[in-house]
Amino acid sequence: MTAVVVRRLAALSGASAVALGAYGAHGFKHSDPDDYQRVLFETANKYHFYHSLALLGAAHSSKPAVVSELFKKLIRRLFEIWLLALVGLQRMASSKSFVFAQKKK
Repeated sequence: MTAVVVRRLAALSGASAVALGAYGAHGFKHSDPDDYQRVLFETANKYHFYHSLALLGAAHSSKPAVVSELFKKLIRRLFEIWLLALVGLQRMASSKSFVFAQKKK
């Protein structure tokens, strides 16, 4: 994709993040501030903004191919770390020596 297309995509993504944020702010106006759905919506909207800014930064990158390769390597490493952590937790939970905190009767 060319920089112009990515810039337009970032603008549309940012505009939709603002629109959805306004919708959520007014839609959840009368709900409890500790409501899980409200917190979840706010977190999703925040990440939507962050990704819109990342798209805008990618459009202005002078060497998008280099940045793209670095991001691919970073994402691959993060996925490997996450996968190893997940497998390690599953093995630890399934071993008989691992004891979860239990309620005392």
